[in-house]
Amino acid sequence: MPYVTLGIIAACTLVQLYASFAAPSVRDVLRNPELLDQIPIIRWGYQTGSGADPNLVLSAFVHDGWFHLIGNMLFLWLAGSAVEDRWGHVRFAIFYLLGAAAATYVFSAVHDGPAILVGASGAITATMGAFLVHFSSTEIRFWYFIMFRTGTFELPAWFALPLWLLDQLLWAYLTEAHGFATGTAYTAHIGGFAFGLGAAFLMRRFLPPEEGEEERVYHPHAAAAPAAVATPGDRHSQLVAAIESRDLGTVRMLGSRTILDAAREGDQQRVLDVAKAMLAKLERLPLTDGAFVAAANAADELGDQPTFVRLAEAVIAEHPGSSQIPKTMWRLAELRRDGGDVDAAIELLRTLAVRFPRDAHGQRAQQALDGRGLS
Repeated sequence: MPYVTLGIIAACTLVQLYASFAAPSVRDVLRNPELLDQIPIIRWGYQTGSGADPNLVLSAFVHDGWFHLIGNMLFLWLAGSAVEDRWGHVRFAIFYLLGAAAATYVFSAVHDGPAILVGASGAITATMGAFLVHFSSTEIRFWYFIMFRTGTFELPAWFALPLWLLDQLLWAYLTEAHGFATGTAYTAHIGGFAFGLGAAFLMRRFLPPEEGEEERVYHPHAAAAPAAVATPGDRHSQLVAAIESRDLGTVRMLGSRTILDAAREGDQQRVLDVAKAMLAKLERLPLTDGAFVAAANAADELGDQPTFVRLAEAVIAEHPGSSQIPKTMWRLAELRRDGGDVDAAIELLRTLAVRFPRDAHGQRAQQALDGRGLS
């Protein structure tokens, strides 16, 4: 689950609720000017030229009305949940706050006159920049309304996001060079996007892609892991120690590599043994999407349907946008149907068709929903 993304949305919503229903109104300020500093935009907005002020970050949680908030949160959910899934909660949280500060600082550096900046759009455009680096081939669906006609079309991220950036550059030029007043901080958007691109390239270059951060774990059953996860060399002892100490970052990295290596060697039994040993110790498996799918495939091939179902449900929940899961979703839908849970099978097919319309399994799901059957 994208807990950080959801937390940011909740925090911004709470601030807007406070601004709308509890903070001093314009009428209150007119009666008592001393209340001006208690208005959220004044209190937490970033005033250009303020330097390294905490409001560089705090301003990203304040919005100029509900429409401003809803628009920003929609884009945050679309891009943020995917990037958080790729990087993990802690890294994404740090990145988001730094992106907010960077975007705000760029706006302040470029903007000559006095202004107060609020809104999460700078941090969100940083997230969009990171999204472009990691998910450039993802199809983005757009809705249009032209001359009383509506519809949708799709563009790949590698085309749509640079096109959006060109639009922001044009408007930034018009506002800064010709004094167009729009009320939108285009330079903050550009600064945030550039920061996100740079940070994502650095993350991909210098940090291991499979490394994660701590997640909630517990456990009951202790002993099965050491024998099942035995792998050559140091990886075995490191993985066992990581499981015992609940070092989920190391478990994610070493566990995923162990499963993927065994899958490449065709040792499906070993893949399943490692996955089941981890399931016995951890409430949630901190695996990459590829390792999850490899483990689910092993369980399915070896006829262990309960373990397959558990792994399939986990990868769908933990990596909802991964391009590796459509086949797993299709197989899970088949098992649901065969088990008599037709409603659950149909819901899986709907999700598969909506999330992955270009994938062969997504298209099969749509055909099944159109009445051609699940076969």
